[in-house]
Amino acid sequence: MVNASGSAAADGSNANRGVQGQKRWSWWGDPEQLPARKQKNRRQFLREEEEPALRAEDFVVAIATHKAREPILAAGRPSRQGAQTFYATNHEGPRANDSVTFGENWGYYPDAEPLRSFFAGDPRAAIVPFLAYKDLNDTFKWLFYGDDDTVFFLEGAMNVVKDLDPNMPYFLTDNMWFSREMGKGSYHPHQGAPQCTPCGYSKDTSGLPYSLPPGCPCRVEELCRADNSGVLNKPPKACGVPRVPARTYSMHGGAGALISVGLLRSVSYDHMHRCVHGAYSSGGDAFITECLWEAGYGMTNPDPLWHPRNLSMFDPCPAGPHPDDDILPKAAHTLGNLLSAAARTCHGLCKLEVEHTVALHLRSRRVGSDEAVYQVTDLFSTLLARLAHREVHIDLQLRAGHRHAAIEAHIDTAVSVLRATSLASLGDIEGESPELRAMLSSAGTGAARVVARKLLDTVVREARDWELELEARKRQAEGPAPQTALNEKDAGCHEAAHLCNKPDRPTWR
Repeated sequence: MVNASGSAAADGSNANRGVQGQKRWSWWGDPEQLPARKQKNRRQFLREEEEPALRAEDFVVAIATHKAREPILAAGRPSRQGAQTFYATNHEGPRANDSVTFGENWGYYPDAEPLRSFFAGDPRAAIVPFLAYKDLNDTFKWLFYGDDDTVFFLEGAMNVVKDLDPNMPYFLTDNMWFSREMGKGSYHPHQGAPQCTPCGYSKDTSGLPYSLPPGCPCRVEELCRADNSGVLNKPPKACGVPRVPARTYSMHGGAGALISVGLLRSVSYDHMHRCVHGAYSSGGDAFITECLWEAGYGMTNPDPLWHPRNLSMFDPCPAGPHPDDDILPKAAHTLGNLLSAAARTCHGLCKLEVEHTVALHLRSRRVGSDEAVYQVTDLFSTLLARLAHREVHIDLQLRAGHRHAAIEAHIDTAVSVLRATSLASLGDIEGESPELRAMLSSAGTGAARVVARKLLDTVVREARDWELELEARKRQAEGPAPQTALNEKDAGCHEAAHLCNKPDRPTWR
């Protein structure tokens, strides 16, 4: 070491000091003499000293959408502040005037014609991460990938990847479709799905259904060698041929994934474009999984043993098949955790889940109303921004047009209820919703989840009412519609809606 005068320190007193005189394991001169645990701590200390902590600027959110669904994207802005956003859509028309303010970038990728999957936008959904990298290059470390009705938890993602090297090719998720019989009976999250652990993962995974190889990176060859179920080697087999069969093994698109910049450097846009246009599959999530498999990469679970009840980080739910039904009960669990955190009553498993939740899929077709999807997204996004102490910047027109003030008021009320330690203290919120007061009286220890479910029900109901009111105002402003006779084809539309032309308004699937 050199002292302030330029001469070496004779006594070696600073020999084990780091930046600003921080002491580094001075009780052992040789790091190799440290016990294994302290060697690991030392390596972690040095890595943190060399590499600054992750920031929002290190992330980009990549979302595929289409013209009718673009309005919903603004609802997620509060929770994405600081991160870049890249949208891929199916038209090249004008964008929102404030997109630049929110760090939003746009790209064009056409609908599939003819169809090679269930929806015309599925190829766009598969290729949007590679479009984003083509546009933004190395301006980020990690890419959030998900649907346009996926809520992204930026702080949770930072916690999950903080010890991982973004230069390593990683395709991270713990919510995967899988079937032990090729092409049928798949469900998610499936613990037996072929997956790797992150490079350097030290927990014992021998008790899991699948033998997890280390992903340094997660190569197809390693997954095939670790296939103790034999599924990947049954005909039609995925090992030994370019692609894993459709509807057998894929990430879950709504639950999302985190993709390292290292993977985006390793797999080219040209490969993905060529692969997607040469495949037939079930959806965008299957396309991206198949094409990455063809490029030689599989999926990595960031921490298979993080939760004692086997909840997933990506769209929290226990392992096993889940019916395609009402989304609100599942969303209420996550919202209850966030409300508890805002009320400072979140401990134990609640704290663990808040710190590790990466994404939540709202499944908009199950929420029902266009406006309800927007406002539920706004609810989660605003609450996440509050917990991260990020100021919520939202255009005044959006605030008024989508009842943002009402969303904020509902959050305040719910947090006040959860802060009440007894029924007597509910007098402090006299005049608030009598339903919430009555509900808390029977909530017991599950107060957070019950409050969250009530809040979601209220937001959805009010959003639908608001949408009806807006439509009524529009009809009133336009005046009565001209009376025209129904022709034979129009009359048939009343009995078979699929014969009609689609209305020029958003339709959520």
